[in-house]
Amino acid sequence: MKNLHVSHELMMRRWVMTEEFLIKIIGLIAGSSVLSVVIIILYLFNRPDKFEHWMRLFYQLIHHLSSNLPSVKKAIDRKLVAVSIQDTVNHICDQINEESPDILPHALKIEWIKSDTPDSFISKGRAVVRLKHYDNQDRNFVESTLLYLKHGFLPRTKNYLDKTLRQSSEYKVASRVFMARRDTGAYDYFFENEMMPAVKDDSRIQDDLQLLENLDGVGLFTRVFLSEVTVTGQKLLGTVPTDTVKRELRDFARFLETIATKAKYENVPLSFMGTKVKASVILVAKHETIDRHGIDPYTSRIQRLLREGYDSIYLAAWGVEFIKAVISIKGKIEHDMLTIIRRYDYPVYSTTKAILLVCQPKSSYLAQQKRLHDEVRQAFMDIVPEVKDGLVNIVCVSRVEKVGMKVAIKTVGPELGDPTRCCIGAGAQRIKQLKQRFPNEFIGLILWSDNLEEFVKGAISPLNPKYIDEIQIDDENLIVNVTVLSRESASKAIGKAGYNVRLASELTGYLINVKLPPSLAKAQSPEDELTEILKREIPEILNREIEVVRLARIKGVGSKVIVRWTVSDPVQKHRASEACYGYEHGNLQRIKEYLPGERIYFHDWYETPEDQISICLYPIKRHEIESVEVDDSSQLAVVTLNQGANKIVSSERDLNLALCEEVTGFKIEVIHL
Repeated sequence: MKNLHVSHELMMRRWVMTEEFLIKIIGLIAGSSVLSVVIIILYLFNRPDKFEHWMRLFYQLIHHLSSNLPSVKKAIDRKLVAVSIQDTVNHICDQINEESPDILPHALKIEWIKSDTPDSFISKGRAVVRLKHYDNQDRNFVESTLLYLKHGFLPRTKNYLDKTLRQSSEYKVASRVFMARRDTGAYDYFFENEMMPAVKDDSRIQDDLQLLENLDGVGLFTRVFLSEVTVTGQKLLGTVPTDTVKRELRDFARFLETIATKAKYENVPLSFMGTKVKASVILVAKHETIDRHGIDPYTSRIQRLLREGYDSIYLAAWGVEFIKAVISIKGKIEHDMLTIIRRYDYPVYSTTKAILLVCQPKSSYLAQQKRLHDEVRQAFMDIVPEVKDGLVNIVCVSRVEKVGMKVAIKTVGPELGDPTRCCIGAGAQRIKQLKQRFPNEFIGLILWSDNLEEFVKGAISPLNPKYIDEIQIDDENLIVNVTVLSRESASKAIGKAGYNVRLASELTGYLINVKLPPSLAKAQSPEDELTEILKREIPEILNREIEVVRLARIKGVGSKVIVRWTVSDPVQKHRASEACYGYEHGNLQRIKEYLPGERIYFHDWYETPEDQISICLYPIKRHEIESVEVDDSSQLAVVTLNQGANKIVSSERDLNLALCEEVTGFKIEVIHL
């Protein structure tokens, strides 16, 4: 059975459509029986795909009846055009969301304005488009759809795509919308007035459109590529969309294109192991394998992929025999090895001709995040009746296990007022029960707001908004810069070990930077200068995936930086120091451009001081060290080098030791055997 999972945002968009339509329909049936009203309401609530369609028919009827009333007909005509566009766009968007949830989570709502300056924004769960009404209905259709996609398409994750691939993806979705209405000239207008001018300005768009067309031809555009973009965005929620991630997603699209366009017996790479995208495709397509060995080779390969750390596994087959094999594989791997996220059947003349299973290992990052968030949602449902009854809605959650959480909440109706009172309870009984459920974790209740600035103010609590001087929002790069009035305010907003601002970033989906006004900013120390450069040139440090544990710098000479991963990844392929150096030391070369003549060393963090000192003594190599003896009380470390150790020029040795001492916190004496 096709997976019919509908996200929370999709349910909310449908409820908003229900509210608006019921107001109109109840007025029409006011004279009917109560039973008729109930039947119609229940039918429409259970068939949300029909809301806009019935509204369209309603306005068509009124439009016809008002043919002799020009002024009324003109007003109704505008309503009819808006509802007709909404009907088409929202219907296609629902289809796309079934192929990959959360690609288009907001329904379209059109508002006609007199101004020549169009606008679009998210409000009350819908993507509102405001633009001028033209006599050319194809122009209305095209411009409103493209404005809608500007904010409604992958709202939190599209900025992780580079500019041309993102624009081409929007055009691909738009083409599907326009092709659904062959009774209009919308596609031709779009092709001539939007797509072709864009291709003329940038030929790369044409190449990307062809790439995405190749993916879509075999069902990989929405179900695999955009699905992986969404997954990557969820992993990176609250981080800067770096060029590294954008290049990786483009490489992944090309990887899928190789599979989509391969010849029948051609062998092509089926696994993609990037820094963030770790996906593999398994094609069940060889008769000899099934005939000789059954499904065992496929289950063995899945086990190997899990050991190698792949986050997504796509299991695909074409033809009755191979579809049966995939279903058998599903029965063997589900629950024990993988979680089946979605299943797609590809019907041809009502018969299934192909199948695609989207799977994730139970230990994947997203699976762990889902577990952490589900625990929070379940606890609130158990303890807060209003949440269970649907009167208080948990919009989103951010959580670091054994540290704390932030929960964004809002009321579904106005009758409850402040939802935080419901969650706290009389005498704070409910919040006490929640804290018992999550011992040693702080719980932050945040009022949800469609206004990002207001939402950010709440998200960085316990800082009082009155201590915020300015908020600057960079929608392109998903960054919010919050300038506060004092150092105490900055400390409160950032929180202990940076957890408060980290949780706020994850909750809002924007990287939140807390800054002091220029008048309070102190003169930059050499270490602060290096820290800023590291954040600028190493994406993993900027995105808080790698933590700088300690660093030491002698200006004009060099630096030593101790780093470690902040993410819990048992199959991490690279040490944190290797990631900081970058591929072929690319990061290091860029950093040196800021600090000419300085030597920079990255060292991995170790728990024991002996190991930490040994690694930080580089360029003295570990095999040259005979022993390291540490006296914690005096903070003295005696390092004995063996006879094979290279002799270092005295000045260089002294500077290296000085940096090593500063970064480790130990006085170091070196003895040669």
